[in-house]
This record gives sequence, structure tokens and C-alpha cells, in this order.
Amino acid sequence: NNVPVFTFAALLTWQLAHILRYGISTRSSVILGVLLGLGLLSKLYIAPLAGSIVLIVLLTRKQESWQQMGRYLALIGLGTVLVAGWWYIRNQLLYDDFTAAAYIEEVMGTEIERPWTIGEFWNFGTQTFGKTWAEGIGPVDPAWVRIASDITIWLLIIATIAVIHQRRT
Repeated sequence: NNVPVFTFAALLTWQLAHILRYGISTRSSVILGVLLGLGLLSKLYIAPLAGSIVLIVLLTRKQESWQQMGRYLALIGLGTVLVAGWWYIRNQLLYDDFTAAAYIEEVMGTEIERPWTIGEFWNFGTQTFGKTWAEGIGPVDPAWVRIASDITIWLLIIATIAVIHQRRT
């Protein structure tokens, strides 16, 4: 399910670039909500894109009132909840865990005996998400390479958003 989540992330990015160029509308709000919902059905780690969506939607405000911007954000949220909310509610009711991660770990025999500490969660995250596309497995070493590449990517994303927004205004 990595391919679907990457596909939905790419489609979300395309839709956000479109919004930066042409502005937000009811239609684009619904599309964003549906795409985010589909991404959340694929993998939960697409959730941080929600913050980017809110930021970019607010950046597109020109003549729209704050009330209208709130409506657009509500439409995005509603679309997301309608598409993916049922799955997380089901997991919560069935497994008492909205991600069902504890159940999956139990079935696979990898159940952890206690909740992770922040340090353990950080180590897992950096080892899991610090993979390169070329090697496909294993963390990138040394850690400063991973940090430098992450910072570079985020700076490029921010610069791209700024340029698109500036050209639009």
C-alpha cells in the first residue's frame, strides 16, 4: 500500500499547486478532502499533509472572507471524514485502537510489552523513514545526511510555494 499513498500524496501536491495558481474553490476543497481521505485509507503517515493543506489554503486568501476560508477548510475536513473516518471508527470499536496497530503487532507476533518512549519512537521514525529511494532498505547513515536532505527538501518546498504564490498575486 505504499504505491497508493504515494499516488495520493502526489495528487494532493498537484491539487495544492493548482490551488496556489488559480485559487481555492468549493470543487478543489472537495477534491482535497477526498484525496486526503483516500491517502489516509492507504497509510496513516500521510496525515501530516493536512497541515500543509491548511497552510496553503490560507495562503490563497485574497478577496475571500475568513468565513469563506473556514467553509473551504470544513469541506476539506468533511470530505476526509466521509472517505476515511469510517475505517478509523471501525478500528476503534473493534480493537479499541483507531489505527489497529496493537492488533496487527499481536497477530504478527511483534507485540511490544509497553508503550514506546519518545526516544524509541524517534529512533523508529528515523530508521524507518530515513530510507533512500536507491537502496530501498536500511537507514541512511550518517544521521546528518538524513537531516541535511530533509532540511533541503523542506526549503525547496517552501521556496516553490512562495514562488507560485508570488506569481499568482
